[in-house]
Amino acid sequence: MNFLMLLIALTSEISIGSALVTPLKSFAFRSAPTTTYQTGYHFDVSSSNLSAKKKKKKKSSGGNQNKQSGFEWAKSFTLAPHEAKEAREIVSSALASFEAITGKPLSAEFIGASMGDFPKLLWKSPIAFVIISEKDSSENVQSSNENEENEKTDTCMSKMTVEYANVAALETVGLKADEFQRFISQYSIENSESKNDIIQIDLPTSMKGNKKYDNKYNKKIIRGGDGTNFADDITISNAQRWSIDKSTFVDGKFATQAVGVAYAWNDWLLGDHTVCAAGGERREYVDEANLEEQVAGQAAYIRKLKEVDGLTNKDPKVADAVEKLLRLKALVDDN
Repeated sequence: MNFLMLLIALTSEISIGSALVTPLKSFAFRSAPTTTYQTGYHFDVSSSNLSAKKKKKKKSSGGNQNKQSGFEWAKSFTLAPHEAKEAREIVSSALASFEAITGKPLSAEFIGASMGDFPKLLWKSPIAFVIISEKDSSENVQSSNENEENEKTDTCMSKMTVEYANVAALETVGLKADEFQRFISQYSIENSESKNDIIQIDLPTSMKGNKKYDNKYNKKIIRGGDGTNFADDITISNAQRWSIDKSTFVDGKFATQAVGVAYAWNDWLLGDHTVCAAGGERREYVDEANLEEQVAGQAAYIRKLKEVDGLTNKDPKVADAVEKLLRLKALVDDN
């Protein structure tokens, strides 16, 4: 009887299926097998079949073998250009340099915005924007045993690095927003399986002399044909470009160091006849150098269509000619 009362008192301190067990410092049953206490809260009395065990999670078999570890997943995750720390820093420096040189922000959308919001605003801005710097001579040095075809590296590719490009700049070279890895050098060098995947442009990495800013810059950045990915040339016109300066501490003094050149443009020329802008906008190219002559010539062409060819205003050919004449007159008024 005493043994049963003691056993009942003891088992009342044990919560079956829980992790709470009142520890016993030392106790021995003379009429029962050895009782053990160990990590995992195991208590067993063979004569009474009482036990309390901490449940263990079952190891899942299969299915998880192909999953990446947290570290591997983090390594494979790529931040967008406006999210990466290095890109945000150089973008902020570029915009600060522009305002210091011109006395105004690059776009009205930056007015009132905090500096921390600039990279995100610029990423989706309709103004195409790239940052170019000179490639470190130690990068991408080709080995002497590579074949001759690989040794013929394009000049701009061998000397220039694209540090940053926003969505409008990617559109300029025929890429979507999620294809920045084919254009920005930091990503393209690491991720491209073939050089044919990398989009290369031709832009100077520095500005000559003491010049820090230019707002009438014209440059053919891609030459089409000849087996390239582009059927037509791509030309930027009336682009702004400026030197990106960064203050550094050298020999106990503050010094200004040029770290690259920023380029910004509102539209670009595809081939010889199509003007493009961000968002898929397309229009016919018009040479603004002799607008009045073009207006007169277009008006004469419409008269010919009607008086000589006998067409009417409802004829599609006449309607198209009239529409072009109106666009030319509008350009004259704007200028």
